[in-house]
Amino acid sequence: MFLSLTAIAHAAQTQSIAINDLIKTASGDQHLQDLVLGFGKGLEAANQKLKAIGRSMLYCQPDGLAITGDQYVHIVDGYVQKHPTWGKVDGRILPEVLTQAMMDAFPCK
Repeated sequence: MFLSLTAIAHAAQTQSIAINDLIKTASGDQHLQDLVLGFGKGLEAANQKLKAIGRSMLYCQPDGLAITGDQYVHIVDGYVQKHPTWGKVDGRILPEVLTQAMMDAFPCK
């Protein structure tokens, strides 16, 4: 996994990798899916903290729904299909795009 991240980081230093390209790569790359899963789990933790302290959550994922790395990738993919501009942005902001995608997929009512 470290080698995959190193390769991605090196590529990011030499050229910008768009979100669309990361999504295509992640579909067949378990290590990259694991990275996206880590972003997603961090986002889940932050969202639960907001709930615990009485603040509005960013998104309202159904209770008991466990999301895999591949599912996070599909959620981002669906979001950039609906909002193509996000697919063209620098892949280094994937956590921000994932946040927007989760807000879109699981809006709070």
